[in-house]
Amino acid sequence: MQSIVVGFSAGLLAISAQHPVHAQDSNSASLDARTILLKSLRTYYRMSSYNGRANADTLVLTTDGKTLRQIGTAVEIKYKRPNKLRIDFTTPIGSRIVWSNAIDLGVYDPLSRKFWIVPSAPNMDTMLPLLEKTAQIGTLFDPLYGLSRQTLPSQLNGFILKKKSTFNGHPVYVVSANLKASPSSEWTWWIDVNTSLILKVEQLQRNIVQEIPYVEDGKQLTKNITINLMMRSVISDARPNAQIADGDFSFKPPAGATPRISQGGTGAAAR
Repeated sequence: MQSIVVGFSAGLLAISAQHPVHAQDSNSASLDARTILLKSLRTYYRMSSYNGRANADTLVLTTDGKTLRQIGTAVEIKYKRPNKLRIDFTTPIGSRIVWSNAIDLGVYDPLSRKFWIVPSAPNMDTMLPLLEKTAQIGTLFDPLYGLSRQTLPSQLNGFILKKKSTFNGHPVYVVSANLKASPSSEWTWWIDVNTSLILKVEQLQRNIVQEIPYVEDGKQLTKNITINLMMRSVISDARPNAQIADGDFSFKPPAGATPRISQGGTGAAAR
């Protein structure tokens, strides 16, 4: 199964035109842009709990920007420091529940009625790689990332602060940066001026070569096409330091569900 990207957001609204700051201001702008993003991440990092909802979209694009395919995921996250977590995903092809009750990290797939459970991580910083390995969940330098870490990787650079804009009626800073990794990607964040919360984040990977199957003269063949891939997350509801009952982080797979071998270890009965 492909990785699920977590973001906490909803309806994408038009935003006003944005222009990069002038070249002569690039040094101070770069510093300001990075500072704004770090302030946002540290705002999440200081939260004792969080409850948020989002729409996360994966878009397959042609190299000139036309949409070939779009997959939307509705996401709800509940979190209580240091390591209690509940994430509910809903997609057109099914749903998934991920939970950490501070002792176990579990995943339940209602479509297959399978679940798998591994030991949880002691904190959110160590939880991120476990979520990737066990539940195929990645983050977009989004609220989940901020709840987990307050620093940025050295590969993220080239920060640009664009002029202030508005998003869904909120004044926002629009910050962009490049991640020098394999593959490289371009990032843009819409950050609330007043609260420092992330309202939207996009990741764009360009010129990805993808192999696709096709049939010609009765033969099954493949060909390569070049695409762009965009991950977009828009926050619809965010409640910092929300009152969340501990029981919300416990989940028992329904009767008839069966354990399976997980990517992170051996399936076990829910505790």
